[in-house]
Amino acid sequence: MDHGPGAIAPLFTTCTRCGAEAGYHAGVCVIDGVLHWSVEGGCEACGAGEVGCGRGEVPGHVSAALIAAHGEVVLRAEPLPGTAAARAFKTVREVFGVPLAEVRGRLRALAAEGERGTEPETALPAARLREGGFAVTLEAGEPPSGEKRFATSPGRS
Repeated sequence: MDHGPGAIAPLFTTCTRCGAEAGYHAGVCVIDGVLHWSVEGGCEACGAGEVGCGRGEVPGHVSAALIAAHGEVVLRAEPLPGTAAARAFKTVREVFGVPLAEVRGRLRALAAEGERGTEPETALPAARLREGGFAVTLEAGEPPSGEKRFATSPGRS
């Protein structure tokens, strides 16, 4: 099993049972080229607890908690000189799952504003883009504020 980058962070929300503040831990990691996420924790006031996990796209509240704790990473990419346009288009379509009509715009956006997310969320497409003939940079985005990040219940995005 090949493990890539991972991160864990606290996630605070309102308990859906009693309304008190509930504390969770949210995590994301890359295993065998797939994003895995998990959330676990609960409410100390009433004892309600939840555990959730999945693969693929990371729910918004999990990503938000990790960004609040660790900061955002910005992935920027451009095809290397000599990379055929067809290969670049194919790579972007495969990595981001966008239709052909949106590839040109996605290429421009990757070079200009980039893709934003957690370290694990950006590391996976960065590796795939490099394999597809792209020059890739990963930069630290805005630093975390240090404030608690309140999110929806872990059962919802």
